[in-house]
Amino acid sequence: MNEEGKITSMLDLIDDNFLDFESDLIVTLPEKNPEYAKLKEEKDELSCKYPILEEWFEGRKSLSLTAEEYTAFVKHKYLVRDMDFIERQAIYYAGQRDCYMYLKRIGLI
Repeated sequence: MNEEGKITSMLDLIDDNFLDFESDLIVTLPEKNPEYAKLKEEKDELSCKYPILEEWFEGRKSLSLTAEEYTAFVKHKYLVRDMDFIERQAIYYAGQRDCYMYLKRIGLI
């Protein structure tokens, strides 16, 4: 197989397994990143204390919040945003690491 065929088959593998790669990375992220673990813990605590938030995010409830629930909603939103940033950063770094290792393996670097 030529170099182009090797790269194409690797890209197909990544396409076919992306959701598994992403899921595995996010599952292990709290163990590897203390900041992410703290954000996740805060978010989970808010979700337990204010179950209306998860019900609303899942579309099972209309939103009518007390002032306290609204404060929790805003905090939850920022925690999710910060977690999402860390997740995207981890996915990017994992991709860069995998790309480097693959290019090294096929002798391009």
